[in-house]
Amino acid sequence: MTTDPEQQATPSGTPGPAERPGRGPISIGNVHGAFAIGDGNKVSNQVYGALPGPRPPEQEELLRAVQDMRADLARLVEAAGRQGLNPELTALVASAEREHLDAELAGAEAEIEEQGAADQGRRVRLRRALSAAGALTGFLASAATVTQALGAFAGG
Repeated sequence: MTTDPEQQATPSGTPGPAERPGRGPISIGNVHGAFAIGDGNKVSNQVYGALPGPRPPEQEELLRAVQDMRADLARLVEAAGRQGLNPELTALVASAEREHLDAELAGAEAEIEEQGAADQGRRVRLRRALSAAGALTGFLASAATVTQALGAFAGG
C-alpha cells in the first residue's frame, strides 16, 4: 500500500477529491479587480486613461446644487401626481420645459460625477434650461442655488 495521496485509490480505482489535498470543488463569489487561478499564473492590471483627481470646489458646489434641485423637482412631480398642487403649478410640472430641465440637470450630474467637471457647453445648456423653466423654478429655492453655482464659472 502506498502513502502518496495521489496514488491512493477509491474502490473504483480512481483517486477521489478527498484523497487529493488542495483539490476539490471551487467556489468563487463576487470578484473585483484582477485575479488568477492555478499554479504559475501571472496577473496584470492595465489602467487606461487618467483617473480624475479631486473635483474643483466650484464643481462640487454645482454638483450638490444640481442634486438638490433634482430632488426638489422629483418631490414636486410626486406632489402633482397626488393632485396636491394648484392647477397652474401642476401644468408647469407636466411641461416640456420641466422635462428638459430635469434632463439637463441629470446630464450635468453625470458629467461631474464621471468626468470630474461639467464643461462649458453643459453649463450653458443648463442655464438655458433654467431660464426656459423660469415659471417653475421660481417655486424652488434650489434653482437659485444652481444659478449661483453656475455664476462661479467665468464665461458660462
